[in-house]
Amino acid sequence: MKVGEKTIIEAKKKANVLWQDKWIQVLDMGGWTIYRHTGTNKGIAILVYRDEPKGFLIRVENVPPHGGMVETSVTGTVELTESLKETCSKELAEETGYSAEPSEFKDLGFIHTSKASDFKLYMFAVDVTGKKQGELTGDGSEGEKGASVKWVDRKYAVTKVSAPSIPTMIARLDYMG
Repeated sequence: MKVGEKTIIEAKKKANVLWQDKWIQVLDMGGWTIYRHTGTNKGIAILVYRDEPKGFLIRVENVPPHGGMVETSVTGTVELTESLKETCSKELAEETGYSAEPSEFKDLGFIHTSKASDFKLYMFAVDVTGKKQGELTGDGSEGEKGASVKWVDRKYAVTKVSAPSIPTMIARLDYMG
């Protein structure tokens, strides 16, 4: 058992649901107010890149809590019936129009998205150099209506895109190869 794991397990047993909807729960866990995604506490983020011409594919989508259209990475929630890399293949196709087999995704580890959540964001990178881009189909959700993608250079990706997963994935790809 890892450091603190016993305490977390005990707190989860005593959690009181303060509020919930279809996607999110707000819990009181032994004095900590946390939020949890319902169904699964795992998501994926994908750093889509190419070598010629060099760049990173950034997603532009509607995120009302952030003020409307924002630049972000390709993301998705892992369904209980899917592996992480199966989710990557599905989300890549829906959100970018590119296709890749699960084996093509490079594992970049995970991050905790907040101290106030038990959600883990598993990060991957995929090289689409030479691949043909198809149509962005989305999943029909409100946030994906009107979404688009654009290629940006490294400096733009690291300094202008507000999603913290982007520079984290770029750094990890640099170091992990």
